[in-house]
Amino acid sequence: MNEKKYQEDDEHGNSCQINGSDSSLRFPFAAPEPYLTQKISDDIYWLRIPLPFKLDHINVYLIAEQNGWCLIDTGMGTNYSKRYWQQLFDSALQGKPITRIVITHNHPDHVGLANWLQQKFHCPVIMSKREFEIMAYLFSISGSTPPDYYLDYLLRAGMSTEHADKVRQQRDNGYDKAVDGLPKDCQFVDHGDSITLGKYQFNIIIGSGHSPAHVSLYCPQLNILFSGDQVLPDIPSMVTLYPKNPKFKDHRKQNPLGRWLKALHGLKALPGDTLVLPSHNKPFIGLHARVDEIIANHCALLNQLLAALQQGKTVSQSIMPIYKRKVRDQVYVMFISELLAHIQFLEQLALVEREQGAEVDIFSTISAPDMCQQIDDYLNR
Repeated sequence: MNEKKYQEDDEHGNSCQINGSDSSLRFPFAAPEPYLTQKISDDIYWLRIPLPFKLDHINVYLIAEQNGWCLIDTGMGTNYSKRYWQQLFDSALQGKPITRIVITHNHPDHVGLANWLQQKFHCPVIMSKREFEIMAYLFSISGSTPPDYYLDYLLRAGMSTEHADKVRQQRDNGYDKAVDGLPKDCQFVDHGDSITLGKYQFNIIIGSGHSPAHVSLYCPQLNILFSGDQVLPDIPSMVTLYPKNPKFKDHRKQNPLGRWLKALHGLKALPGDTLVLPSHNKPFIGLHARVDEIIANHCALLNQLLAALQQGKTVSQSIMPIYKRKVRDQVYVMFISELLAHIQFLEQLALVEREQGAEVDIFSTISAPDMCQQIDDYLNR
């Protein structure tokens, strides 16, 4: 695949969290063959769109409607993906149109072809308003020099001036290369809303952390959850802290990890035998076990950070003790943002303190209790 990548690595599976799924998970469906669908139920079908990453696919789903298909997510906005979809129109879609598109969140592998497909089929796009606003913002800064507050964020994390200059010279965030335009006719949904797709009623669940207002959809009648990236069976979704939006210049006021943990914990209100249809890898049964495993992985990372920060460090100085390897430029920025999200969570629990120097922030451990109990207390406040 020769398409230009959105970034050198995708947002999954690069963190120091442990990959691998709980052995209690069950995977009732084989993966669909290229250009073909896998039947999930009488009205729901699973297919895969290739991605130019180490994680080489995204799952998208079709829900049968009276005159066509509702599509959940789209794949990246690349010429390869468009050619792939051209083949799907007559095979997987059986010549029927797409009548609606539901987008889980703003990342290019999910929303990349929403505008292109909308223009072809003249159908509405359904997503959260916040995710659309983030899309618009990312488009607005594509091709421009990174804003000063973003470079300050990197420098205060301990990035060298030389490295920050390279980031400035790169200019383009690549978003407009991987997302084929902003969709025009959007219908916005919020947490607690209910929407009919095909013959079924779905409850909208908004979670944040991996993205600001990620949409998952749960159907009580079918006991099915379209989880997007909120819950994946055997890889972690990165939780990061980027100062991407000027409305939130003081990124220390955000708490992506805290919101992520609470959103995950909230999914345990659904039945334990829910069939989870994720955006990557295979559908599975075992929601509660997987949520517990993901939370435990974050506990492990937080415990590692508390140990690493016993002697004060910048975020950048924490990368090698935690990740145990040198990283390339784009991944370096991603790891800074992931560690900062976790360090900030520790700050809010008063377990780490920040010393604001003239140029960099130094973080030091104040107390190092076991984080599993700390998170359990946090989730049950």
